[in-house]
Amino acid sequence: MKKITDIKATPETSIKLDNENYDEVQVCVEYNAIYKTVITSEDGKQLRFIYVAKQGKESPWKIISIGTGP
Repeated sequence: MKKITDIKATPETSIKLDNENYDEVQVCVEYNAIYKTVITSEDGKQLRFIYVAKQGKESPWKIISIGTGP
């Protein structure tokens, strides 16, 4: 990836992905991307659904999945 601009993220939504963690949330992120080499995505507007989770109450948030559909 060469450049990402115009990043917009929605507030987190409590949507479980695999129910194996203390807490899991989904954030929808929209952005414009410019790629060095176009392979799987074209340059321009992109939309990704990012799931983050905490294994325990005091654990840090970690990305567990990034996808193109909810």
